[in-house]
Amino acid sequence: PLLPNLIDDLPAVMRELQAVGCKTALDSAGGATRGGSLDALAPVLPHLDLYFPSLGEAQTQTGEDDPKRMITRYREAGAAGIVGVKLGGADGVLLSETPGTFHHQPSDVPPGPVVDTTGAGDCFLGGFIAGLSQSRSIEEAASLGCTAAAQSVTQWGGWSGVQRISPM
Repeated sequence: PLLPNLIDDLPAVMRELQAVGCKTALDSAGGATRGGSLDALAPVLPHLDLYFPSLGEAQTQTGEDDPKRMITRYREAGAAGIVGVKLGGADGVLLSETPGTFHHQPSDVPPGPVVDTTGAGDCFLGGFIAGLSQSRSIEEAASLGCTAAAQSVTQWGGWSGVQRISPM
């Protein structure tokens, strides 16, 4: 919804990126009331290695209230990669590495008072991608993402609270 002129070309762009060996990830935008429709998203889903909408975005896109059912709807629409739903706040993330498998990663406790939640979901995704790029398991990558998200909420801005996290 933020780049409407790209929607028609996005499936071909993602397919071409994967064809040359690039890993692909897509993040929704718009929170609980936006995030686009599943009809617009479905042609892109088969060409994504990672897709992690927020709970509100997933509700809007799938029409479902249960996160497992949301992920199942993305799978039914063609998602072949890792799919997750960022549950928000203290609830962590539910992710699925393959169809029919689910892993709930609880949130980390922030290392200080919560000041600003802007960008916490983005920090989760960045930490998750960093974990995968270090050949960590999906569970370890999710834990790293939750650590980054928890750190991010302790400072103003989208990422200034995130500290260097030592490799496992």
